[in-house]
Amino acid sequence: PPPSPPPSPPPSPPPPPPPSALRTCSATCSAGYIGNPGATCDSLGHWTVTGACSEAPCTNNPPAMANSGAWACPSSLLAGATCNATCNTGYTGNPNATCSLGNWTMTGACIEAPCADPPRALNNSGAWACPSSLLAGATCNATCNTGYTGNPDAMCSLGNWTVTGACTESPCVGNPGGVAQAVNWACGTSTNAGGTCTTGCVAGFTGGATATCALGQWNVTGACTEAPCVEPPPALNNSGAWACPSSLLAGATCNATCNTGYTGNPNATCSLGNWTVTGACT
Repeated sequence: PPPSPPPSPPPSPPPPPPPSALRTCSATCSAGYIGNPGATCDSLGHWTVTGACSEAPCTNNPPAMANSGAWACPSSLLAGATCNATCNTGYTGNPNATCSLGNWTMTGACIEAPCADPPRALNNSGAWACPSSLLAGATCNATCNTGYTGNPDAMCSLGNWTVTGACTESPCVGNPGGVAQAVNWACGTSTNAGGTCTTGCVAGFTGGATATCALGQWNVTGACTEAPCVEPPPALNNSGAWACPSSLLAGATCNATCNTGYTGNPNATCSLGNWTVTGACT
């Protein structure tokens, strides 16, 4: 018999299905972040993500801070970069700025510096009376010493004291007193320190006084003393010459001797520059 024909080959497998269409997505970064993220779905249903959202850098240095110099910043202003500023003279603080989400976050400030110590001693006054805290704007007061007048105060400003007012020597008010037999002084209602005025004496007295104003008080020099007599007493009737002392000061006494045929005990006393004669020759 003839040989059997070879068996037929098995049928070919069906062709694979066409690949699925790719799907692409994109995302927008949140505020403060930058990037261009995307995702692609492959034929097997898997996502492939590209790109990312990273924290945004700062584009410029921080804005100027009151009472400080320019910011000192690194060359790159990436997220997390920190800048520092130095306060101006008279101010204190430690300001800094950190870049976060594309913006600067500033901490600290430059505030007016306090005064380290009370004001320096002021001439002609006692110690300053100050508050316990010498912060900017604090005010101290001082009381002038006796004989001085004024209303000094000191204010703390930019770490230093600004003093206004002073203690100056007090004037003298009214006229001096205490000089016996002086005529009225004419000093006026008020005389500045160092000023002077003078006075004469009433009739029968000689000399005078000068008053100098110092520390609000009058210092008086000089005095009024009873005037001497310039010459011996005038001749007395029926008597010889007067017998007088060599000095004719107030209170000096002269005596005269009556002529022959007359009797008496005349004498003369110098008083207020004139002679007062008692007794006679009769």
